[in-house]
Amino acid sequence: MFYGREELIQNIAQAIRESRTQSKCVLVFGQKRSGKSSVLYHLKKALQEDADLLILDLENIAAILGEDSDHGEESKISLLNQILKSILTELEYAIEDRVDKGFIPLDIPVPCDQEFYSHPNPQQRFVDTFKSFKRQISKQENWRGVRVVLLIDEFQYIYARIVDGKIPASFMQSWKALLQANYFHAVLVGQDVMPKFKASFPNEFGTTQDERVTYLKPDEARKLIDEPIRINGKQGESRYREQAIERILELTAGSPFYIQMLCNRLVEYMNVKHAGLVTEADVEQVKNELIRDVNALGPDKFDNLINSGDTSADAISDEDALKVLKAIADNSSRTDPCHRDRIDCETSSSVDTILDDLEKRDVVKRHEQTYQIQVGLFKEWLIVNG
Repeated sequence: MFYGREELIQNIAQAIRESRTQSKCVLVFGQKRSGKSSVLYHLKKALQEDADLLILDLENIAAILGEDSDHGEESKISLLNQILKSILTELEYAIEDRVDKGFIPLDIPVPCDQEFYSHPNPQQRFVDTFKSFKRQISKQENWRGVRVVLLIDEFQYIYARIVDGKIPASFMQSWKALLQANYFHAVLVGQDVMPKFKASFPNEFGTTQDERVTYLKPDEARKLIDEPIRINGKQGESRYREQAIERILELTAGSPFYIQMLCNRLVEYMNVKHAGLVTEADVEQVKNELIRDVNALGPDKFDNLINSGDTSADAISDEDALKVLKAIADNSSRTDPCHRDRIDCETSSSVDTILDDLEKRDVVKRHEQTYQIQVGLFKEWLIVNG
């Protein structure tokens, strides 16, 4: 089920299609579980409709980085080269797919693993391969004008490895050089720590188009809640009665993850009751089971709200964030937010720094000197379990 991201996908696709003389880098970021990977999947499908775009999908960058525990210089270089080799491999596959569709074959000397990693300068070998690719497509009629688009998910892992010392900071200089050379456009997807990553390397990232994936707009959220279980299909009658849909909106803030979690439990509950319609009382019952029952949600189901995915030494700790969030939850109601004066916690990071981070990540909403947790389910879970 995919709702409410069509405009975002269209904007990104249009920006890439219209950028013909200079490489375009788009950063897509947001909370963990906000639907970023789904956006990337549907963006890929949209871009593949354009014959002038050759899509290289590296998928989750963490799978390439692996769990290398060696902190030596050789390990750092190896991790960087693994990424470059993965790009070349995807380039080779993408060319083969085009040839299968009738494009003229290209004689691109894509090196095998042994040849690439044993090369005196693998990075130069990477550059030479892309230069050869660009030269050859400029000479072939049905290849001329084709531009490469690189898709990478979970790009924040690069930052985590730089912070850990497993990838040299010079990686970002190499990245900048590749973009400036116009070898490819790039769509980089990552968690909420991406703005900090960018701020740490402002020159290396250069000018990017930043797109935040946040909660669905109310109308789209209502569709996600309502349409999948309508009577006799999507165009049928709604099963929801009273203010049931609005209560789900209040509990989820339009988060696709929490909507689907709550609605899945709601369907299970209604099946047990053999009930065909959903009332607000049913929603309340399921909510109570999620925060109080033996099958209540654990803290791992809210880690996307607690932290940004930042693993650096100066990151806000989960403990600090939870203290502030607990204070907000305990001192607010469904209608009345918590005043700043009521948030009195002993934390390692300053409370104002934590509040600013939570606001930027859309975890809390601020109005003047008051704060409200956006996902009502999380707020009520904190009151009971925090």
